[in-house]
Amino acid sequence: MDTPDRQTLLGFVEAAMRADNPDLPSLRLAAQAHYRPGSGFAFIEVYGVDDQRDRRRCIRAEANRLLGLLGCKVDLEVGYDVFTVYPTRPETAHQRLRALKVVRKAQ
Repeated sequence: MDTPDRQTLLGFVEAAMRADNPDLPSLRLAAQAHYRPGSGFAFIEVYGVDDQRDRRRCIRAEANRLLGLLGCKVDLEVGYDVFTVYPTRPETAHQRLRALKVVRKAQ
C-alpha cells in the first residue's frame, strides 16, 4: 500500500474521531501546516463541537496523538507562516472502513 499523504491521514483521523463521537454529527477537522518542507502539521482545528471547550480540547489532543502514530507530527514552530489544510475525506462506506482500519492498526 502506498503511504497516504497528510490530507488523507487527516481524513482518516477525522473518520475515526467521528466514529468515536457519534453524538457529534458535525465534527470536522482541519489543520494548519507550515510553509516549509515536511509532512506534519502545526495545529489541528476542531469544528462542530460548539460551546464544549473541554471536549474540543480532548478531541484535538486525541487527533494529535493519532496523527503522530500515523507518522504525521503536530508541532507549532515559531517563525514559520502557516496555511490551512483540509482533509481528504472517505466518501464511501468501504473507504471509511479502510480509514478506521488504518487508524486502529496504528494504535
